[in-house]
Amino acid sequence: MARPEEETTALKTLRSRIRTTLLHLELVDACLNLCDKVAGGSEEKKQPLIKTLGVGGKYETLQLPTQQYRQVTNFSRGENLELALLAVYVHFMDYLRTVLPHVHQRHPLTFLFQGVAAEQGGGTPSWERVLQRYEGRGGIEELVGSLIEGTGIRIDPEAGREAHAYLAMRDLYVYNGGLVDDQFARFYGNDWKTTPGNKLPKNIKIGRMAMFAVERFGVELDAALRALGAQNAPRP
Repeated sequence: MARPEEETTALKTLRSRIRTTLLHLELVDACLNLCDKVAGGSEEKKQPLIKTLGVGGKYETLQLPTQQYRQVTNFSRGENLELALLAVYVHFMDYLRTVLPHVHQRHPLTFLFQGVAAEQGGGTPSWERVLQRYEGRGGIEELVGSLIEGTGIRIDPEAGREAHAYLAMRDLYVYNGGLVDDQFARFYGNDWKTTPGNKLPKNIKIGRMAMFAVERFGVELDAALRALGAQNAPRP
């Protein structure tokens, strides 16, 4: 793994954002566990949940009966994971948006522009237009695949596969209501013991694993891209 002083600023930012997202993920989960403990131990099952929790503030939706606490906390755990996956996807796209133009200055990545240039009828598209093309479903995997093929860089295949699985989960939440489809099942069904039509599991363990997997992938990619740039740096 690269030493911090060797990392790009973009990777350091990615690491920081992932750490902040992980902090939020774990803090919310801890609060939900505390809610379960307090509400589950209360004998006043019909009083408002907000009163049982002893929290002040105008929380209108928490006026529901305490006996419904488990329904609420289970739903919130699912939302917590889903938002974490959405966030880590955005963090990684921001990393690519920052680092690729710098790589392009030393090692032309013109092959990434070709499809977009054809779509807009010629001319050199902006990096923003290029990356927008890869923001759809499976886009990051396609983009990284193009980088590997176009530059010859080497990345640990297992690191790439693991990160892509969690980014693909994000795609299912955005485009398929969190249900496993044929494509996900084909590539990751055995790993997750799931088939088309099943709901994705939702727990904090998956959230943690997603954060660590995307960070590891970022470290691998950053090292490969820095090496690529160094090979093409002007000689003194």
